Parts: sequence; C-alpha cells; structure tokens
Amino acid sequence: KARGAEEALNALESVRLPAAEWVSLGVSNIKEQGPARSAADMLTMPETQLAEVEAVLVAKGALPATGVEPLAREEVTISSKYANYLRRQEAEVARWQAHEGTTIPADFD
Repeated sequence: KARGAEEALNALESVRLPAAEWVSLGVSNIKEQGPARSAADMLTMPETQLAEVEAVLVAKGALPATGVEPLAREEVTISSKYANYLRRQEAEVARWQAHEGTTIPADFD
C-alpha cells in the first residue's frame, strides 16, 4: 500500500500541463487560459477527483494502465487534498520551534 501510494504521489508531481490541456483531457474545473499545473496541484482542488487526474496520468504514461493501486487510492487522495494545509502547519511548527529558546525578560510587562 505505501509503495503504491508513493509511486502515485511521485507521478502526480511529475506531470505538469498547461491549463488548456487539462481542460481538453476532461478536467474542466479550471480556465483554459490559466497557468500550467501539476497533477498534484489539480488534485488539491476540492472539485477534482482522483479518477479524473488518474486518467490523465495513465494517458501520459506516468502511471501503468491499471492506475493507482486500489489499496493506495484513499491515502493518495487524502495526502493530495491536504498537502497545502500540512505544509502550512509544518511551517508554523518550524516558526514556533525557532522561537522555543527565546526567554522573556523578567521585567516584561
């Protein structure tokens, strides 16, 4: 399961297409004149489903014809949908840790 999820997540990062191509391939929740986006970027959008992006990855040869392993599907979807949130949380934790050793002066009001 973990290996299948890792392979799928790598494939999501490896395919980057112009917005018009995403639309022409059936992922129509973006504007054709928009910026190029990776498959991972596409999957972070709430209305985009794994099956839509998976079909593009298979067509581009980034995934085998069988697509994402069935046991890895849920993990791939959750990891992708929450990736931006998790990055923000990790950055916030790092900021807190950077200030962890800071002492507050005794006369601070």
